[in-house]
Amino acid sequence: MRDEQQRAAFVAQAPRNGEEALDLDAREGGDWRFVTSGPDHGEHAFRGTIRELVPPEKIVQTFEWEGMPGHICVETVTLEDLGDGRTKFVNVSLFHTT
Repeated sequence: MRDEQQRAAFVAQAPRNGEEALDLDAREGGDWRFVTSGPDHGEHAFRGTIRELVPPEKIVQTFEWEGMPGHICVETVTLEDLGDGRTKFVNVSLFHTT
């Protein structure tokens, strides 16, 4: 992630299982990787590529758990300003089974 304040804000929102690490190239075609670990759960890493980025309305990205490589889903996140400080968040994950 290019902006360290954005990175810090993102990681601050992550569940506190243990140590977290985030690499994020926040642009279309950019890759991301997130690693978390916990005392009883070992290390888990996730990665993907940003396919479409329309700030502040839409993100389309791939999502893959490195513990099961090759099983990739495509996530589409849309954000809608509802006014009055509220935002509608919709996340759709598409996983091909064939």
